[in-house]
This record gives sequence, C-alpha cells and structure tokens, in this order.
Amino acid sequence: MIKKLILPVLLMFVFVNLNAQEFSAGVTGGMVISQVDGDSFGGYNKFAGTGGLFVHNTLGDRWSFRMELKYIQKGSKAVDQKDPGTLYYRVKLNYIEIPFLFEYNLHGLKIPPKIDLNFNNKLKITAGPSVAYLFNAIEEDNPQYPNDATNTFTRVEIGGQIGFTYFIGEHLAFDYRFLYTVLPIRFSPNTELYYWVNWEFNRVMTFSLMYQF
Repeated sequence: MIKKLILPVLLMFVFVNLNAQEFSAGVTGGMVISQVDGDSFGGYNKFAGTGGLFVHNTLGDRWSFRMELKYIQKGSKAVDQKDPGTLYYRVKLNYIEIPFLFEYNLHGLKIPPKIDLNFNNKLKITAGPSVAYLFNAIEEDNPQYPNDATNTFTRVEIGGQIGFTYFIGEHLAFDYRFLYTVLPIRFSPNTELYYWVNWEFNRVMTFSLMYQF
C-alpha cells in the first residue's frame, strides 16, 4: 500500500517541477507534539519527530505552492499530574503524510497609528489540506506489553493544516504547523474502554526547520 501511495506522489513532484514558474526543492525535519481528541486524556503530552522532502512552486509575487512527502509520528500519552505512577497509556501512530500547502507572502503588517512592520519577504502564511497513510500503530496500557493496533484505526487520514514559515537565512527557514483531522481516525468502540471513549481525531503541532536548495 505504501508503494502504491508513494509512486503517484513522486510523479506529482515531477509534474510540479515541469510546470513550475520558479521551482525549488528541499528537506525538512523537526519535532511533533500531539494529542488525540476522543480518548480520556487531554494535553499535548506526546513528543515525536517528523522529516521528509518538499517541492516549492512560485505562482506570483504573493502566492506560492508547496507539496511535501514526509514521515510523521502522531498519537497520545496519558499524564496524571497528581500521581504519574497510577496511570499509563500511550499510542504511537506512524504515518506517511502529504500536505498540499498554499503560501501567502506577507510583505508587511500595518495597523495605524503605531504598528508598521516590514517582513522583507521572509514570512509566509501557509494553509491547505493533507492526506496521510497509517502504516503502523502501537497502543500501550502497560509499557511491557505493547499492542499492534494498526487495524483498529482508519488507514487513510484526511486533515487540514495552517501555520507560517519564516526564513532566517537565504535557504533556511523555521516552519510552524497546526493540523486537525477532518474525518475520525478511529470511531467509537463497541465495548467499554477507559482510554477510548468517543470518535478520535488527531490534533498535532509541528516545529520544523526547512532547507530550500
């Protein structure tokens, strides 16, 4: 299934390259913090990583388009603030993700009478849909006995992403992204489970560095 997903994406990368007004490519990697809405725990307590490739196409003075192909781990982790030793739960969701992002080049921000900022073409607001394929899921309510839970989650995730990219050099940029899934990643259980109480959705924030060649 992963091979069937990656091949069309690589072809799309080539298509973007051939039709670009100003084409560039690069690599990206960083930190992920996440939670799952619909379990019985709250808070961004799950830390993981992400990394991959991207292509970038300038569409004009203000607009551009970026498509990424990357690995990302999402999930949830229980934290009992009063007594951490009484509760344990963690789920690791490993995805191949493809965001399709439209970028708006924010030249400046002017709010009279005192705010007048010039970003010198360094700041871009990003937003767009994403699709991801879940290739592995590990669920633990006991750290010594991890369970393969891949088949309990939906394999294809559809989400929306919004954030910003700020260039800190000619080629290097910092990228922040917030993601929320549009469709459930797992539906209500058919039995009573303390950690899984409702339809589940991924809520994710990423903090990445991008290097554009």
